Amino acid sequence: MKFALFYEIPVVAPFTREKELAAYQNTLEQAVLADQLGWHAFWTVEHHFLEEYSHSSAPEVFLGAASQRTKRIRLGHGVIQLTTNQPHRVAEKVATLDLLSGGRVDLGMGEAAGPAELHPFNIRVRDKRERWEEAVKAIVQVKEGAAATVEELAAFCRAKVGGMKTPKSFEIWDSLPRSPVGKVLKRTIRDRFWAGRVRNV
Repeated sequence: MKFALFYEIPVVAPFTREKELAAYQNTLEQAVLADQLGWHAFWTVEHHFLEEYSHSSAPEVFLGAASQRTKRIRLGHGVIQLTTNQPHRVAEKVATLDLLSGGRVDLGMGEAAGPAELHPFNIRVRDKRERWEEAVKAIVQVKEGAAATVEELAAFCRAKVGGMKTPKSFEIWDSLPRSPVGKVLKRTIRDRFWAGRVRNV
């Protein structure tokens, strides 16, 4: 059995600068203590405009600070909202955090809660599932000598993250397009799926 901490970072009204600072400092201190005590992981959420419930609006910044104060505890996004974030920037931010933490990042992806979070970003609640599915398209390159089916990949995701968060579609490619220096050509991959469409991610 592994033990982890999960933080919303609530703040009680009336809101003051001192309360906000104390909430973040206390949470950061607890992450450091958990690392020292041998806890497995430390997770924090992303929420917007929820008043007292959660003030964790920039988890990548908080986890970046935690990564420099801890040594072994895993650092989890639980979740990043793919409805209110640009997917390519999410990938860049998470990859940077993973490098700075020495490979200790776990990534959860979600849709956001409801009107209070989505409407300020000019996003309708009824569109959030479609936006999430646009952002999560699984293209998998299987390791040399290994084999997998789309059904096996879907079953693995359902077991790990649940049916609601399993990518809508998978594709297994023998290889990914790369530049002469080995960099994955993400634009080449995207162009195949978004050619001729008005809206894309």
